[in-house]
Amino acid sequence: GNRKYVKYHWYPFEGVQYITSKEAIKLAAENPDYSGKDLYDAIENGKPVEYGLYVQLMDPKDEAHLSYDPLDDTKV
Repeated sequence: GNRKYVKYHWYPFEGVQYITSKEAIKLAAENPDYSGKDLYDAIENGKPVEYGLYVQLMDPKDEAHLSYDPLDDTKV
């Protein structure tokens, strides 16, 4: 077979909600497991939790033509 670089991206179908830095600090102090609890509660209450899986593939030979490191997790 042929080698490929692979990046997986999971995106919630419900969308993404962001919080401010101030809210994040407050929530971290009150409950460091806030995000996990939110997901657990949604599942417990029968709310559908669905994600789309997206995949990026690249031939390692193409790396030389890029101006960035394709293995850098901050690059999508």
